[in-house]
Amino acid sequence: MDPNGKREGQGICNWADGSNYTGEWKGGFRHGKGVFNSREGTRHDGMWENDIRNGPGDMLYTKTGNRIIGIWENDRLNGEATIINSGKDPKPCIFKMDIAIGLDD
Repeated sequence: MDPNGKREGQGICNWADGSNYTGEWKGGFRHGKGVFNSREGTRHDGMWENDIRNGPGDMLYTKTGNRIIGIWENDRLNGEATIINSGKDPKPCIFKMDIAIGLDD
């Protein structure tokens, strides 16, 4: 904790809904490298800035085993990414604001 009682440095947070975060904190916000597990069944392992995904990350959909590896900007997947669907070869893709706009078949 910092002098104001906010999370600082390495730490873990468990929310009442079952989601959790393990990683770096700054000023009470997820900030730096960390892993967030959502109640919906996703696991985001990547960089955070002021409590939002920002930078390289790996999103795993735990129920299906599908993954997206890419770059998040202001909490949205943007630019080149790789989609890895369970049991299939990796596919390059381009995202804009979380929407796939180019997918090589």
